[in-house]
Amino acid sequence: MPEVRIERLAKRFGATVAVDEVSFTVEDGSLAVLLGPSGCGKSTTLRLVAGLETASSGRILVDGKDVTALPPPARGLAMVFQSYALFPHLDVARNITFGLEVRRVPKAERQRRLAAAAALLGLEGLLARKPAQLSGGQQQRVALARAIVAEARLCLMDEPLSNLDAKLRQEMRKEIRELQRRLGMTMLYVTHDQVEAMTMADRIVLLKDGRVEQVGTPAELYGRPATLFAASFLGTPPMSLLALEDGPEGAVVAGSSTCVLPGRPGRGRVLGLRPEAVRLADGDGHRAVVEGVEFLGADSHLTCRIGSERLLVRASGLVDLAPGTEIGLDWPAGAVHLFDAGSGRRIEAG
Repeated sequence: MPEVRIERLAKRFGATVAVDEVSFTVEDGSLAVLLGPSGCGKSTTLRLVAGLETASSGRILVDGKDVTALPPPARGLAMVFQSYALFPHLDVARNITFGLEVRRVPKAERQRRLAAAAALLGLEGLLARKPAQLSGGQQQRVALARAIVAEARLCLMDEPLSNLDAKLRQEMRKEIRELQRRLGMTMLYVTHDQVEAMTMADRIVLLKDGRVEQVGTPAELYGRPATLFAASFLGTPPMSLLALEDGPEGAVVAGSSTCVLPGRPGRGRVLGLRPEAVRLADGDGHRAVVEGVEFLGADSHLTCRIGSERLLVRASGLVDLAPGTEIGLDWPAGAVHLFDAGSGRRIEAG
């Protein structure tokens, strides 16, 4: 399976820059996720890799070969679309093997590949059905089977689970990841869903406004976000971001006298805290006021206020605190993330 290398790839539609000099590498046999909000350029980037859009500049290399100017059939890849793109008038078997028929693969070989893919995905009893007779999850498996029988070097997936309900999405996430590992596929997967990215990816390419915001493993992006955007986009509930000011003894939370970084400046900086890192303090702690509590069963999410800033606390079990209650909060020094308010870039907190 090939390595995919994207070098300063750009796509412009008139005056609009959809992809702005994006660079990243998908290692051989790995699953990389293009993650970001709607309009960030992730699907356009995938379409450029597939050859469905023409690059304005930059290069796409597959296994060291420059494929930037090649048509889609010459790139040796398979693609699974959000809509599944199944032919409604063909049965499951023909939907799976249609591409092989077009490429004039011998019938015996088509049947061999069909049988292998159907067994792998549990489709043996559905081969005579039409797409309208299938559930969403079954249609997704047919689309995956079509990609498998192509025996392509690279598989591209464009938000393949967005049409499924939450429970089925969870099941299909596991199936796709297990399938990718079992077959050793190199896979580039597009989603706006951070849970999909965090649970499936070997590496995440986080995009914003057509540019790469950060590239790394899920643990790297979660544990050490490079920007305010990365910090706020990953995490459920998201990281709390508190504006800081200068105080007499160091940085204080805006609108308060609560010193959070003794001996350090606060103006122009933002403090980041993951909700699970903040704990209720029996002693003094940092004084905060409870604004609301959401009980979720295994834990409770507290919305609190320090000065003019809000922060979230993720506490275990049921927390029975009324709005307006003053409490103490604390967090370990190693849980602090610090950012420059102007550039949005991470700065060292220590």
